[in-house]
Amino acid sequence: MPAIRAAASGFEAGIRAESFHPDCIIIDMAMGRLEASQIAQNLRLSSDHQDTILIALASDEPGEEVFKLGFNDAFKKPFDGALLAERVRRLIAQKKND
Repeated sequence: MPAIRAAASGFEAGIRAESFHPDCIIIDMAMGRLEASQIAQNLRLSSDHQDTILIALASDEPGEEVFKLGFNDAFKKPFDGALLAERVRRLIAQKKND
């Protein structure tokens, strides 16, 4: 079973990412678009996280901007949890096969 970690802030997310090295990070844009985009951009600048899968959760229809920020995928809230879990599994499997 995969391990899951949660973070309450961008700072905490960065610390957890450095110590945990996750395959996937899901960022809720409700934390603030600026903070969410800074997290994504900082992760992409780190050689340890350039291949980490980033998924954005957005309250409105996600546009091209989320992909420009470095996200691999985006889901509009509310969303189907099973669909999100399947998408995460598929993206991780693709990453491991590359």
